[in-house]
Amino acid sequence: MKKDGKIVNHLKPVETKNPVQIEMAQWIDEYDPLPISGGWGYSKDDAVIIETNDPGIGISLEYDFLEHRTMIELAEFSPHVCDVMSYQRIKQRVRIIDNIHYDIIESEVTVKWRNDDTVTTYHVEGWFNVEKLFETYSKITEENKDVN
Repeated sequence: MKKDGKIVNHLKPVETKNPVQIEMAQWIDEYDPLPISGGWGYSKDDAVIIETNDPGIGISLEYDFLEHRTMIELAEFSPHVCDVMSYQRIKQRVRIIDNIHYDIIESEVTVKWRNDDTVTTYHVEGWFNVEKLFETYSKITEENKDVN
């Protein structure tokens, strides 16, 4: 959160009794069923597991998930309290931890508070276990190796 020139690393984490895939299916309706499991993506231990080996679906799903999770977090403040001015991805990187590929996406969301017109910028980060996508890349690489 950028308030008085400072950035706080996240909004209030989502708290729900529903599993993440049920909660997010209400927001992301392009896939049936929603090919995710795991957590809300706040850390490696809470990573969203992408349950598809299709890179087009997997990458798009990561972006949709993080944006919608951010909107759910902002809804905790109530939609009558702030307006979203901008949402943009600022960084994306893959890390291998314990032989598992994680895609880490960082975004910024800027909101305008209605009570005093101040503007706040939040830094949000999403962790995604993308091991199934890398299994697909490995198979494609193996199939396309030159045989001598």
